[in-house]
Amino acid sequence: MNAFIRKLGCYSPVSESDSALIGTLTENTRLVARRTDLVREGDSTNVVHIILEGFAVRYKIIGDGTRQIFGYLVPGDICDLHVALLAEMDHTVSTLSDCVVAEIRRPSILNIVAERPALTRALWWTMLVDEAVLREWITNIGARNAEIRIAHLLCEIHARLDAIGLVSEGIFSLPITQQELGDTVGLSIVQVNRSLKTIRERGLATFRKHLIDIPDIRRMQDFADFNENYLHLRSSPRSRSAR
Repeated sequence: MNAFIRKLGCYSPVSESDSALIGTLTENTRLVARRTDLVREGDSTNVVHIILEGFAVRYKIIGDGTRQIFGYLVPGDICDLHVALLAEMDHTVSTLSDCVVAEIRRPSILNIVAERPALTRALWWTMLVDEAVLREWITNIGARNAEIRIAHLLCEIHARLDAIGLVSEGIFSLPITQQELGDTVGLSIVQVNRSLKTIRERGLATFRKHLIDIPDIRRMQDFADFNENYLHLRSSPRSRSAR
């Protein structure tokens, strides 16, 4: 199964026929280089982009050039499902790493909505989770201190990657710079550096290039006041295989 099918399976059972359909719709892919805008604010598009491999972000830039990142896209995530109904993008999606991207044309998405109720429910669930994540990020920036903001974000990425089988013994990849991390949690590079040092000195995580090692995820979650219920990972393929 590709990452998109695994992701949908985290939210709702995917039948063999639905899985086959998604496999067919996502078999034509392209490689997008790192730090490339995949789709820009204001673009009118007739395709929905899906990240099959790699990492991307959602962001907006205000008048003085300041960038605010407000969403991370990991393998299996849909970049712009809403454009199947809306006229244009209201934000930009950019790759963090080299990405393998599939494109599904708008008529195919509309056909799924009309003819595949179980698959539609899974797609709808992904959109509702995106909204829940955004609410949590607002809370993170508005109510938590610097170290907790970063620790909470790392716990979230760990949970999302673990659900699709991309965490091994607490280690996962997250190819971001300290500047990009600051653009995410509303901190300067100095504050980010200081916060990462605190997390490292507490033994909560280590950082080696783009690899993050969280040796005790429960301890990290306690430190970050993290509860993954907002991710609504009710039927993770990993949790099913563990039973």
